[in-house]
This record gives sequence, structure tokens and C-alpha cells, in this order.
Amino acid sequence: MKKFINKKVAKINLLTGEILKIYDSVDLAVKELNCNCSSDEISKVCEGLRNHCCGYKWKYID
Repeated sequence: MKKFINKKVAKINLLTGEILKIYDSVDLAVKELNCNCSSDEISKVCEGLRNHCCGYKWKYID
């Protein structure tokens, strides 16, 4: 099982680029969204390996 580092992550509107919400971790974002995305899929968006997940762009926040 892959272990995720608890980095803050931003949920971003695909059309406007506006940050809609910042989560304390990818896992918390997955729990709140209640969609079929996994932590791994959101992390791949943050790393530039995917374009979007659950209808949003995602970015790690330093």
C-alpha cells in the first residue's frame, strides 16, 4: 500500500482556475468529496500525471 505524505492540497475549478477549497491532505479531500476518485488519482493530478479528477484540477500547497 502506498503511503501518502500529508501535504495540503487545493481543489481548483477546471474552467476558471479559481481555488475552491484547501484540504489538509489528499485523504481528507477524498473523504469529503464522496466520489469514486482515490487518493492516488488526486495525487497524480498534483504531480502532473493526470489532467483532472472528480471534475477538478488539484495542486499541492506548500
